[in-house]
Amino acid sequence: LSSVVTVCWDVREGFRFNIDVEQCSLRKILLLADFAPKKVFGHRVLNFLYKVKLVMLGPKNSYIKQDTPTTFIKEVFELNTMYSYIFIGNWINERYFKHIEKELKEDFKFTNELKGKNLSISNKMREENSVSIHVRRGDYVNTPLDILNIDYYKKAIRLIKEKVENPVFYIFSNDENYVKEKFDFLDNKYIINWNRGRNSYIDMQLMSLCKHNIIANSTFSFWGAYLNNNANKIVICPNILYKDKNNIQSISCEDWIKIEV
Repeated sequence: LSSVVTVCWDVREGFRFNIDVEQCSLRKILLLADFAPKKVFGHRVLNFLYKVKLVMLGPKNSYIKQDTPTTFIKEVFELNTMYSYIFIGNWINERYFKHIEKELKEDFKFTNELKGKNLSISNKMREENSVSIHVRRGDYVNTPLDILNIDYYKKAIRLIKEKVENPVFYIFSNDENYVKEKFDFLDNKYIINWNRGRNSYIDMQLMSLCKHNIIANSTFSFWGAYLNNNANKIVICPNILYKDKNNIQSISCEDWIKIEV
């Protein structure tokens, strides 16, 4: 769509993709969605008033929100491009962007040069049959998102070993102690634990440099795997997104391998 107004995520200082981001103004957000971002002073009062308006009048036609992150709403391709819209959600379903995959990967190149340990480990990843493993735990507690258990990762690792000669595993996690305990059966592994705070994005960059990927039910590792340009990559993912909601499809692409959890 040529006239879409997008609310962009917070781009941390020092991190840029190969794309210029135009931030949506508060005035435009209010006009399109009757919605005030939480960081804006007085947002609680504004949002309360807008919720009342939403109940009374319903949502605006310019406000488009997903039911779930993997929902595909085909009607977005039928919108009038003479108007502006605001889209709220993850929009992670491949059908939205499969036809522009080449352009998308060009836009979302990591432009920062790797240095120090990250440069050294990236060189190893390129030389070996490297496999990233993303284990996301801490911030998933008390959310609808499922915390994947070690059985999922053991199945994925067995599958990789059947298909890849001499794989070397690189584990990324926000729970280092859990990884050290649960992955002690794995000898040829490296735990990446030094990219913190504003440098957290480097983990995604390193994931994209591995030959193959084992992802979590997480958009972070989804994009790490999606931006992997290895033509023969194997990507393994869980078959569901939410616990106790098997009808919600996984965060995945069509040719990725889904493991039941």
